[in-house]
Amino acid sequence: MIYVISKPNQTEKKMDTQLKNTFGKKAKNLQPTTKLTNQEINEKILETRVNHGFISIKGYTTAKGDVCNYLVQPLGDGGYIRIVKESLEQIDAIKNNNFTEDIFKKAIEEMKVSFNKTLNDEHNRTDNYSKETKGFYSHEENDAIYVKDIVIVKREQLVKGEHKQVKSAEKTLAKQYLRNNLPIGKYQGTFKLDKDKFEQITFNKTSIINL
Repeated sequence: MIYVISKPNQTEKKMDTQLKNTFGKKAKNLQPTTKLTNQEINEKILETRVNHGFISIKGYTTAKGDVCNYLVQPLGDGGYIRIVKESLEQIDAIKNNNFTEDIFKKAIEEMKVSFNKTLNDEHNRTDNYSKETKGFYSHEENDAIYVKDIVIVKREQLVKGEHKQVKSAEKTLAKQYLRNNLPIGKYQGTFKLDKDKFEQITFNKTSIINL
């Protein structure tokens, strides 16, 4: 069942209170509807047209089966480039964390090369997304809407999915360590808001609960 709540509290703490009230006996102002399709979810999201703040995504299931709550912030136009530039400026200041010195330096240099390619638009990547409003995009190949180009402010894991054990090379681990300690480490490319992938999304005084 999906419920739409109009004008919930804006802070995350108050969002949690609203969610508890939804499941309690004293829940108010609930408007039960039939199960929504992706198109109907998209229409409800896009009714707002403008999103100036954070987006809360609860009960989101990842490709690996993790179920998490997220609080994210849209970067806006040019946001990804800004985050890459900041990461490039900060990478030389990160201290080695027990990696072989030569490997650590090589990891830094390779990441710097990649950052510069991004800034110079040399990766030749295609983007089949169309911006609908700040933080929300449609894709030409399906009917779901996406949260795209955001930074993760908070992540709470509720269920751990299946993660295969992979023995990574030292340079790969060094790059992951560097990324985790740079602004780019909080960047998330997309969240696909398919009707079967999330339980609740809250933004701009609108909350859609999908149970």
